[in-house]
Amino acid sequence: MPFLESKFKGNLFSKNGHWETIVPALFRKLNIPYQRERFILPDGDFLDLDILNQEKMDAPIVLLFHGLEGSSNSQYMKGFSRLFHEAGMRCIAVNFRSCSGELNNKLISYHSGATQDIHTLITHFANKYPNSLLHAMGFSLEEMPC
Repeated sequence: MPFLESKFKGNLFSKNGHWETIVPALFRKLNIPYQRERFILPDGDFLDLDILNQEKMDAPIVLLFHGLEGSSNSQYMKGFSRLFHEAGMRCIAVNFRSCSGELNNKLISYHSGATQDIHTLITHFANKYPNSLLHAMGFSLEEMPC
C-alpha cells in the first residue's frame, strides 16, 4: 500500500496538533448513525467496527483508525466519517482492541507498532469487496516530539 504525503497545514489559529484534537472534542458534537459489526480476529479476539453507508456495496471504502486512547466515538472520527459519507464512500470506523467500550477476550492490547490487526482488516475487506477502492486513514499513532 503506498504512503501518500500530506499537504495538510492545520488550522491557521492553532500552532500544534494537540489543539487540533482538543478544540473539536470540546465544542463539536456529532451524532453519526453507525451500524456496529463485530469482526472476529484469527486469534479468537474481536474488533468492533462502526460502519456508515453499509448499503452501498460497490462504493469506495475508507477504513478509519483512531489515535491512541480514541475510538469510533471520538469527534475527529465522527467528523471524518461524516465527510466521507457525504462524498459517497462507505466508512468503517475501527475500534482497536478494548476501545469500543467493551473489554476484549485476550490480554493483548493495541499500540502504534501493532499492525497485525490492521493488516487482517485490510486483507479481509480487499477480498470481500474486490471491486471497491479501499483506502485507510489513521490518526496520531506516531510518536510526537516533545
